[in-house]
Amino acid sequence: FMEIRFEENGAKAYNDEGKEVGLCEYYEKDGKWVLNHTVVDPSMKGQGIAGKLLDCVLEHAREKKVKIVPECSYVAHAFEKNPALKEEFE
Repeated sequence: FMEIRFEENGAKAYNDEGKEVGLCEYYEKDGKWVLNHTVVDPSMKGQGIAGKLLDCVLEHAREKKVKIVPECSYVAHAFEKNPALKEEFE
């Protein structure tokens, strides 16, 4: 069981014990969200958590019509792999 929650300045993942096991953070600059940090607990890697965290942040950015600056390597790589995301958010 995994819970993804959108919180102030990003999304966080919690395991079934309520322990934070991942996050995707951003800060605002010039009206855009700069995604600068995505990390998942090493024991939870390979379960698609980083992708779910990014999806959660992008969903909120989409609702607010905010553009994204992919500063962290994970987000930059995701945008490179998916040109539609790049087109929508950059």
